Amino acid sequence: MKKFLSKAAERPTVCAVCGSGDVGRFTAETAIHSLGMKQISKPAIFVSPELAVCLHCGFAAFAVPREQLGDLGNGNVAG
Repeated sequence: MKKFLSKAAERPTVCAVCGSGDVGRFTAETAIHSLGMKQISKPAIFVSPELAVCLHCGFAAFAVPREQLGDLGNGNVAG
């Protein structure tokens, strides 16, 4: 998965999955929750990244903005 994220950050012109050159760029609002019920009382982390979407196969990738990485890494995200 790291390969796909780094490609999204590099503004790809070719899809990392199917090789299509038909890649659109969009802004998105995404709520990130960790898996499981252990931390259900913690709030979701909302990010608004730039999203790269292959308009041929539908694969999408984005990089989490640096400001939110700390929240994800320290367990402050809902389960």
